[in-house]
Amino acid sequence: MRKKVDLLTDDIGHLIKSLSIPAFFGIVINLLYGFIDGIVIGDGIGQNALGGVTVIFPLTLIIISFASLIGEGLGSYVAREIVVNKTHVIKAIQTGFALMTWIIIVIISMSFVFIDPLLRLLGGVDQVFEFAKTYYLSLLIGLPFMAWSLVYFHMLNAQGEIKVVMKAMMISSVINIVLDILFVYAFTWGVYGAGIATAIAQIYWFSHMHIHANKGQMLTLKMPVKFRVDLRYAKAIIVVGLSAFIRQVGVSISLILINTMASSYDVIYLTSFGATQRILRLIISPIAAISTAFKPIVGQNFGKGHYERVQNTIRYSVRTSLLVGCVLFLIILVVRQPLGLLFGISHAEISIFEKVLMLTCALLPIYGVQHLAVAYFIALGMAKEAVYLNLQKQVIILMPLVFILPKLFGVYGLFMALPLSDLLSIGIAFIMMKRSIHRLIIKEVPS
Repeated sequence: MRKKVDLLTDDIGHLIKSLSIPAFFGIVINLLYGFIDGIVIGDGIGQNALGGVTVIFPLTLIIISFASLIGEGLGSYVAREIVVNKTHVIKAIQTGFALMTWIIIVIISMSFVFIDPLLRLLGGVDQVFEFAKTYYLSLLIGLPFMAWSLVYFHMLNAQGEIKVVMKAMMISSVINIVLDILFVYAFTWGVYGAGIATAIAQIYWFSHMHIHANKGQMLTLKMPVKFRVDLRYAKAIIVVGLSAFIRQVGVSISLILINTMASSYDVIYLTSFGATQRILRLIISPIAAISTAFKPIVGQNFGKGHYERVQNTIRYSVRTSLLVGCVLFLIILVVRQPLGLLFGISHAEISIFEKVLMLTCALLPIYGVQHLAVAYFIALGMAKEAVYLNLQKQVIILMPLVFILPKLFGVYGLFMALPLSDLLSIGIAFIMMKRSIHRLIIKEVPS
């Protein structure tokens, strides 16, 4: 029988390792799909096809934004309340999934009706437009399952059940990779095949988590699902989840702006940025895994009033993320050219890709600090602080830079905006988290 970790008493270092290692492998294999998908599309179909898929990414991020709104808010509520009142937790879970279902119905309906003008808005120039449209329409059947899976992810992680989540994620990612290669190369279905492969994998991810969660002793979604939204729990979920929503929406809008402006210079800048984003999401997976492990430990210990364990978790996680960030940056520095060639970037244009990649990853060594600061405030249910951190990074700092820097430095100014906004937001996040930790030390915890 699998031994369940105790987030309230087990050694902090052991908890971070035991929760982050399965999270890391799950995230890596999931993101490896995106990495291999980019290689398969770029190599098997062409650079314009990769550009089309890049155009769609901000649209899928909008769906992920709403899933993060519900999922992170629900996860924080579950972590803090499961040690106090399980009845409230069960009702909150039902409300969270009902709310997510109504949201996804609206998003998919509107995006289907307005697909052509929407793709133009996202940077779908003539060379990539049909690829983008075909890919998105083939994805549609899997999008509800993607949203529900992300809510499940946060809900089960809050209960310390990361292994169930990551096993489902790993198997679905392997399915995705195999089908992707089969549909694109063997069946020659093009971007339609790549989209169908992703949809099938998302359906499996949700089904695996739901079946295994209901077999265990976890608090989970019970069938049949009631689509009634309890406003008391909806408010508690949304208030805390709003910071994650702002982060994801901010990323979506920023990517739309950068994609549109990059494609106005040349498609190679759009393609290079699309490949860079896939690489970055894969390379920061260890930092994301640490943050995933960090939240339930901090949330449950804060709920029990174990403030010293909260402080120890923060110190251990920050030190680990800094070390990991430095190692990741060195890896990128060494293999930057082979990475570009893998994505089908020609030798004549590889220098453009390298510049885009290195600008985007410039702040990788300290990237984890901002991640952990936001995770910390979400775990404590401190919505205003978490919302501000994401708002100032994605909107207040980044968006003005996206418009200003290209006028000063040309197309590369677009990509310089990313590390500069990271630097400023990391500094602010560090100060805010340090002040909050001081309040914990003197037990003056904000309500």
